[in-house]
Amino acid sequence: MFCDSYKLDQKSTRFLLYMRTFHEALTLVIQDSI
Repeated sequence: MFCDSYKLDQKSTRFLLYMRTFHEALTLVIQDSI
């Protein structure tokens, strides 16, 4: 059980990190275009 939730945590953390990086890049692009 603990192992499963740990694996899930790793996946969601990686996903969140990816989304945050994408969001930051998007914000930079928007700021540049303004």
